[in-house]
Amino acid sequence: MVEAHARFAADADVKLSVDAGPYEVVGDGVLLERLVRNLVHNAVKYNRPGGTVGVRVGTSGVALTVENTGPVIPPPEVGRLFEPFTRLATGRIDHSGGSGLGLTIARSIVRAHGGTIAAVSLLDGGLSVTVDLPTSSDTVKAGRTRER
Repeated sequence: MVEAHARFAADADVKLSVDAGPYEVVGDGVLLERLVRNLVHNAVKYNRPGGTVGVRVGTSGVALTVENTGPVIPPPEVGRLFEPFTRLATGRIDHSGGSGLGLTIARSIVRAHGGTIAAVSLLDGGLSVTVDLPTSSDTVKAGRTRER
């Protein structure tokens, strides 16, 4: 999924790195793919030339973390990024617009899978978005099943 953004990142002069470990989630594969695509796309789009995007899967017991080196985001503004049609007035690589729904959609997908999503601004600029999703073993323990 991350590889789908390799050309976009290269064109934007942003380096993508992936650290993937095992993390099995029961859920809708199409929606989970959309989640990753939205987060990685935003991390590249709202970055700077020469910046980086780090994607970690299954490390430290967390389903997914996506970090970028974009502009400084004041901490009080971070929560607004999850609201529909919200984009902060910051510099970014891609000026093609967008609807401001990427993180809203990501939050809806995560909630539909019984998880949580949170973002924090990084001191030197950028954002770290962390997604916590129940693992397949959590689902079995709780006696829940989900449709694929």
